[in-house]
Amino acid sequence: MKTMLLAGGIAATLACSAAADFTVDLGSGPLVGNETRFVEIMVDENMLPPGSVMVGFEFSMDYVAGAGAEWASDLGFWINDANGTPSVQIGGFNILFADVQGAAWAFDGAGSAASGTYTDAQDLLHSGTGMWRFSIGNGWTGGGAVEYNNVTINVIVGEIGVCGDAEGSCAEVHPTPGCNDITCCQTVCDFEPFCCDVEWDDFCVASAVKLCGIYQYECPAGGPANNCPTNATVVEDGDAVAFDTTNATQVAPDGCEGYDPPLGPDVWYQFTAPSGGTLIASTCDAATYDNKTRGYDIGDGTFDPNTLPDLLVACNDDGAGCSGATSVLTMSVEADVTYLVAIGGFEFATGSGTVTFDFVPDAAACGDPGAGSCCDPQPGPFCAEGDCCETVCAIDPACCDTQWDASCGNLALFNCTPLCGEVIPPQECTNPGANPVDTTAFVGTGGIACNAGGITTPNTYAIVFTQADIGSAYSFNCVNFGLDNGGSYLEGDISVWIDENGGDPSINDVTLVASYPVGLYNGGDQQVTVTGDLQCIELTGDQTLVVTLSIPQATDGFTTFAGAATGFTTYILSDACGIADFATLDSIGFPDNKWWVELSGNDGCDGGGIPGDLNDDGVVNGADLAILAAAWGTADPIADLDGNGTVDGADLSILLSNWSS
Repeated sequence: MKTMLLAGGIAATLACSAAADFTVDLGSGPLVGNETRFVEIMVDENMLPPGSVMVGFEFSMDYVAGAGAEWASDLGFWINDANGTPSVQIGGFNILFADVQGAAWAFDGAGSAASGTYTDAQDLLHSGTGMWRFSIGNGWTGGGAVEYNNVTINVIVGEIGVCGDAEGSCAEVHPTPGCNDITCCQTVCDFEPFCCDVEWDDFCVASAVKLCGIYQYECPAGGPANNCPTNATVVEDGDAVAFDTTNATQVAPDGCEGYDPPLGPDVWYQFTAPSGGTLIASTCDAATYDNKTRGYDIGDGTFDPNTLPDLLVACNDDGAGCSGATSVLTMSVEADVTYLVAIGGFEFATGSGTVTFDFVPDAAACGDPGAGSCCDPQPGPFCAEGDCCETVCAIDPACCDTQWDASCGNLALFNCTPLCGEVIPPQECTNPGANPVDTTAFVGTGGIACNAGGITTPNTYAIVFTQADIGSAYSFNCVNFGLDNGGSYLEGDISVWIDENGGDPSINDVTLVASYPVGLYNGGDQQVTVTGDLQCIELTGDQTLVVTLSIPQATDGFTTFAGAATGFTTYILSDACGIADFATLDSIGFPDNKWWVELSGNDGCDGGGIPGDLNDDGVVNGADLAILAAAWGTADPIADLDGNGTVDGADLSILLSNWSS
């Protein structure tokens, strides 16, 4: 025995009988107009064992007549099943209970004001365990509170026999008794016991179709060419198609929620969505009769017509603002999914008209002006320039599937010229030296920059290499450095200088050795490479080597260096912030921002003392020949062995004459 507390403080008691029936006690008390009280009971397998169902209930209530206009019929009782669906209702004034399914009052004396015991009994076929709700309420506001006592509901549990264990479909003939839909099985077997005693034959199937509303696909010959969903007319966005259902038959199943079945004689159309969006199939003001439309999702286009009831996704009867009860079907669609549209008539009406199909994509597509420039990152997928968008998405589909991010903008920069203008392509250090020197381990920490409103102004950064770092002579092939660009593409430059006086660099003390343009692409924490005719540096006295990165005014975003919190002292020069000569970041309050720079090259300028030993590994071999060949025709000082300003045959002769055996 369980005792529960109801809303309003009423105790409800659940008791299980020996026969496994159970009783719900809704107690006693007055109910004012529109007041309800309920008890929720967890029905588990101990109360409703496998193979059993609730087959009915017996209701009893002692009504106490009042002095006002209240009647026993003001009260209503109903049950909500474990899914929350109203399963049974008896009695109740329609103000409160109009939307609840079930039969009307059948109480003796209902509608009178006499005191007495009111009883009723109804069938209830349900097998669901879970939380059930049993409710009582007063639906009449015109009288006083209704007094009642001893409201009990005895729920009868019965065996379901073969219907609980059957495996065959109710819609298919099989040699064993029963079918796998308990409710339908019981309904059919109550009508014809043979179906549960012997076998599920043709008559049982026909009974199930009739009594249980099972859909079986059938499309007779002789109607319009597209009377069958398996022969639907294929349509595309923008198509306007004439139709006539005069000689058609109904093929579509009944049961479109919120619309009166059946659909009536119908014709069918098939549409495959190019992307996610909305499909609109409209006969609005374009048909001669009251028509209805339905939409079905058939996936890849291969489907079993018998499953059409399960594939229904959208319905429309009378389109808003449409004359003649014509329709507008609107349904959400997904990319590459195929859909069917059926057009029928209200109450079997037939007629002719034109149906128009319009597809509205969910989001921008390649070429949509609202998608933004291909040359810059965008918050969503696609970009505004169609050809460039398709080119980039062919390389990286995520640019059209997910987001047009920085990497997509960068792909556009060097694949969509002249759309994004001429750019300096990313460079690679194909001939790194044997003795690299860097300023710190690259972590990816962003730098600082002078800016106005979050958009960086021109800034120049510097790193100093002393003779203790690179020796008195150093030849380098590449400069690698850290960059963080939160805006659009820019063109900067890496420059190499000699500081005559050493110490902190000054614009008055440095002499330019070489300057190399570099593309500064959008992206955070990048390692960028500059290659070219880089120099052999020889330092004397107090001289130091200074490497600078100059970043121009940004058009958007924040662009600066990247590196780590420790490393070589980093300098900044920025007229916009009043820094007219190089100042350390420490001196302006940023001691934990260090620029990462790596010189990739070799110690010395003469190949380690052996003419032709260009990579300074102590031998002259194929590796040195490859370096010379790569520098052919240039003024590369490493490979220009005779110092005439050009790498040519004379240098090749020197190298070969010193070839190691």
